Amino acid sequence: MRLDGRGGRALELTIDGYQFPNMAAEPGGLDFDANWLIVEGRVNDGAREWTFRDPCLLTDEARELAAWLDAVATDVRDLAPTVFTEPNLEFLRISAPGDAPVVRVTLRLEARPPWAGDVSEDDWGKHFIDLELSRQALTAAASDFRNQLKRYPQR
Repeated sequence: MRLDGRGGRALELTIDGYQFPNMAAEPGGLDFDANWLIVEGRVNDGAREWTFRDPCLLTDEARELAAWLDAVATDVRDLAPTVFTEPNLEFLRISAPGDAPVVRVTLRLEARPPWAGDVSEDDWGKHFIDLELSRQALTAAASDFRNQLKRYPQR
């Protein structure tokens, strides 16, 4: 999934498999460990580019992210930011409903730029990119992410 904003700002997320590919879910319920997905990210903040690779989304959270992108594209009112078990990524619509969509992606922990140094309380929301996107681009990104997820069903 690729989101291209203005000024060279971009975020690309690729699912690179389960963290534990040979693990099966426990009978009778969702097993978090069996459903962690390794996410490869490529980020350009308009000035510099970096990459990360980390098991930072569960299978159901990846589906929720695709649905969230669709909700931004269709101008859903009162849209909450995304919240994931691992707080490496956060997506927030910062544009007003009815305006051109602008999404802020905050990058924390392993998703931060490598030159950011050690994590501190002051650093928690410091690394983000704002992406002005078309509704079509959001829908296409959501569709692409869902297509990637077909290879990694919830176990």
